[in-house]
Parts: sequence; structure tokens; C-alpha cells
Amino acid sequence: MLDEIGRGSGNKRTGSKCFYAESMRYSTVNSRDNLMVSAFPFDPMRRSEEIESLVMRGERRRYYRFRSSGHYGGVVTADTIGCNLLCAYCWNHRKNENPTQGEFCSADEVLLRLRTEAGRTGIRNFRISGAEPILGERSARHLAEVLSAFPGRFIVETNGIILGYSPDLLDLLLPHDPHFRLTIKGDCPERFEEITGATGAAFRFQVEALSELRKRGGTCRIAAMVGAVDSRRLEQPFPEERVEWEEFRNFGNAERNLAYRSARLDRN
Repeated sequence: MLDEIGRGSGNKRTGSKCFYAESMRYSTVNSRDNLMVSAFPFDPMRRSEEIESLVMRGERRRYYRFRSSGHYGGVVTADTIGCNLLCAYCWNHRKNENPTQGEFCSADEVLLRLRTEAGRTGIRNFRISGAEPILGERSARHLAEVLSAFPGRFIVETNGIILGYSPDLLDLLLPHDPHFRLTIKGDCPERFEEITGATGAAFRFQVEALSELRKRGGTCRIAAMVGAVDSRRLEQPFPEERVEWEEFRNFGNAERNLAYRSARLDRN
């Protein structure tokens, strides 16, 4: 199973491109309501390409909101859409099923709106939230332009799939000294697949993303949802890592999605 995505027999990996096994099931766009209809499990690398094509227009990316929140002691937030996973408990699941909402913003337009919000609130930390900021090279370059304005003060919330798959994209991001928050979606390939809807083989790219960040001197912490992973099992792929635990909250019909997908959260 681990060789079905991007590596191993029958598949080749070249830069950011991948030749996919014919047996993989892909997501498609329903033209009537613009929903990304996925057959589970799906290939997250293929989905990354599909989603990036919808949320990027040239160097501009879709955003639907700019705000401040109390996370991290206060952070100015640009909410975007478009994710290569479909986590059953995601608070923004519905918008990521419909990645044609929002407006296309250049990096300069994003910076203006972040600075305006920072001026209003006095907050000096920043992030992009709501979706996956790194879907491929185009979105990574857009992110790098945003990071360049806030060296050392930007939190990159990511699932790490594309960073593990194409680690050289880190060369675009690390010069701007961001803090990476790598959200782990399972403690093994099977659990990863249950939670995210993506094939379990892709779990290895989360592990590899952290390895690459450590190797290249990036600042990073891992985070995980309480009940989605077993802390004892997490020690095997991520030894000696301190975990930031997130509590589940029923935003955006998350409970309904969990039930529909038969995905369990251990709540003992």
C-alpha cells in the first residue's frame, strides 16, 4: 500500500508531478453545485492538483474572510479555502467541499488586509487558516510572498502532505522564518485514512514533512485532535515530539460528518 502513491513500483515521482496508479479513485467536480465529490479513499496528491487549479488564478489565491482570533494568544487570520484532505471532523468541511467561494487576492492584497486588521487590534502574529495553504508550487510561492512581510511572526498551519512529498518547496518558505504547526491526522495509515478520506499510504508524507523540517532547521510543533489519535501509538512515527492537543468542537456539522463517514473519535 505504501508504494501506491508517488513512489515505488509502477509510480514515478518527478518534481511536483506524479503518475498515478489506474486503480486509484479520484475526486471530481459536480458542475451543478461546485462540490468536490470524492470517492473514498482518494489520492491526496491528485486532489491537491485539482484543488490548486480551482483556488489559484495565476499568483492570486481565493480567500473568504480576514479576522482576528484568540488562538496563540491573539492572531490575525486570513481564511482561505481548498484542502487536499477531507477530515471528517473539520470545522470548515463544507467550504472545502465547495472551493469556488471567496475572492482571488494577490499577496499584496492579503498583506494590506492583514496589516489593516493588525492596526485595528494591535495583534502582531499572523496565520492563514481554514484550509491547506500548501497545495503545490503556485500556492507555496503565494504563501512565501505573504510570509516575507512578517518574518518570525507567521504561523503556517499545514497537514504537511505536499511538504513531505515535495520537500524542496521548503526552500521557498524557510528563509522567512515562519513557525510551522503540523497537524497530524492519525497515528497509523489506517487511522489516517478513516479520518481524512485520503488513502492511508499518504500518512508517510506527514512523517516525512516533519523529518524534512527538522533536517532543514525549520521551527515546528506537531498538533493532533484529541480522540483522533492514540498518544502512545503516535510516539512510534513521531518519537520525542511534544504534541499540542486540540479539543473537538462541533463546528460546521462536524458531528454529522463523523457519523456519515463512520469515523470515530475516542472520547473517554
